[in-house]
Amino acid sequence: MHKISVSGFRTVKRIAIKLIILMFITSLTVSSYLLVINGSGADLEIKPLYGQAPVIDGEIDTSENEWNKAIKEHLNLYPNESAPENPLLVDLWVMQNGSNLYISIQFSFLHNSFEFVGLLISSNQSENPEDFTDAKIVRFSNISTNEYTYKDYYLNNSIYEEDTNSNGSGAGKIEGEDVIYEFVLPVEYNESDPEDVFLEYGTDEESGHIFKIIMGDSTDPPSYPEDIRISNNVLIKITYNPLPTELTQEELLILIFSIIIFGTSGMLYVFYIYRIVKLKERIERIRT
Repeated sequence: MHKISVSGFRTVKRIAIKLIILMFITSLTVSSYLLVINGSGADLEIKPLYGQAPVIDGEIDTSENEWNKAIKEHLNLYPNESAPENPLLVDLWVMQNGSNLYISIQFSFLHNSFEFVGLLISSNQSENPEDFTDAKIVRFSNISTNEYTYKDYYLNNSIYEEDTNSNGSGAGKIEGEDVIYEFVLPVEYNESDPEDVFLEYGTDEESGHIFKIIMGDSTDPPSYPEDIRISNNVLIKITYNPLPTELTQEELLILIFSIIIFGTSGMLYVFYIYRIVKLKERIERIRT
């Protein structure tokens, strides 16, 4: 029988440890590389909450708790996203209600005659230009009277073509230097429509859509994407809430009675089990 010396065993052990370390470093390097390639790269990630549906009119009615449940973040828009300088800071609000996604963009700025704000929507988490195939734009035609238009575009190789059937809605209102833009987009609606991105509820870490927030001042008629001045990306992971967010009085009463009934039933069941256990203990004492 051959015996392995202590020094030989130590050598094998050192080699094994080195191989394990090498494999770990290689795995870590490859994983980091894949994350760089596949990551969305968005400055901001939002998982919206459910709340009361706001009126899309460019105004926020606090007395009606509009946008009360919105996730509220700040986002910088840049003239050149690859060289982030001279940003415009905007407030970005995102919320859900039923099967709709609501987005509000607010900022203070010296406004131009044909100012616009829009959403370019990617079919997934990709920021590749060819994956942005849908655009929703609110454009002012007269800022002194708050006249605007909402347009739904299909992006065909970065060429903006107006949709045959417009989906969603948008509005805007300017007061001095302050402006509010509002959008509502349907979720999981009309999957067969090739002119719109099919927004999906998220189920895992790879779900969600990249939204490019764009802002600019256009010619008349507008020319996109040439008129876009600043932009930036945000990843929105649309979540599914199976419970209704707004209950009627009847539904609320049914829910309360259900809680009372099931709660009472549960307490009685626990009491019943407790009595059985005590009864068993008494029987065992009598037997002994």
